[in-house]
Amino acid sequence: MALNAAAVDTRIKATATSTMYDMSRNYSCGYFDAEDSKKARMARRKAWNAQRTIDCRKGTYARDGGVINVVTDDTPRFVKDYHNFYKTPRTSHPRSKASIQGWNITSGQSFINMPGD
Repeated sequence: MALNAAAVDTRIKATATSTMYDMSRNYSCGYFDAEDSKKARMARRKAWNAQRTIDCRKGTYARDGGVINVVTDDTPRFVKDYHNFYKTPRTSHPRSKASIQGWNITSGQSFINMPGD
């Protein structure tokens, strides 16, 4: 997303991006492609749309909970990486959605149409 935003700004001469995980693929197929089926995507879409209705009625957005506070030996490597980045003093901030409350549950809907290959 940041690269796309920078690409249309004629004032920017160079940019670079990095990512820990392909979030487009995650929203489309699930972590490690565990939910890579039409049935799973349809279920996700229905759940998001039901949540959007709830959010609209409440006038607020439900959050996904953010990055976990404690990691254990059994925590998946990618979650440990998230924790190491988002839950450390160098990157954590009280207003950081990823660090504290998480994104809106429905914020990733558009990603489902952009599967990473």
